[in-house]
Amino acid sequence: SNEEQLICESMEFRPFGFVRKRLLDEEIKTIIKRWCQRCREKQMISFRWGQDKEEIYLKFDEIMYIKAQGHYVVFYTKNRVYEERATISKYDYLLETKEFAKCNRSYICNLMNVFTIIDDNVVMNNRDKIAISRGCREGVWKKYNDYMRYEYGRE
Repeated sequence: SNEEQLICESMEFRPFGFVRKRLLDEEIKTIIKRWCQRCREKQMISFRWGQDKEEIYLKFDEIMYIKAQGHYVVFYTKNRVYEERATISKYDYLLETKEFAKCNRSYICNLMNVFTIIDDNVVMNNRDKIAISRGCREGVWKKYNDYMRYEYGRE
């Protein structure tokens, strides 16, 4: 049938799943959860970038920090800067990992790339400074200390 042909053609793009219109609300949640789990397991994120919407995969250790900027999320990596039209809350699942901490409502930093924390600022390896809000201060310090203990075996 025509639908079968469409499914076969879509395989070229390696879809993560299919959503039936009549079950949209139920199935989309399941697929998003599965995708987030897969990304966590692979320790990477993916998004579409550029005019041709090329699929970009970033490993966690490549990301320095993520910044919310208007209707965009900006990924600062060691070599490039990427922009995606999204909200930073789309990447809140990263906060469940040991490597990422929310510094304020606009920044998520990668603890693997933190040089130091001075006063209320996270200083990244590239010397960019990210302010830590009062509401996030305790959480950032806890995650940073836990990460350092884990990374350097001082448990």
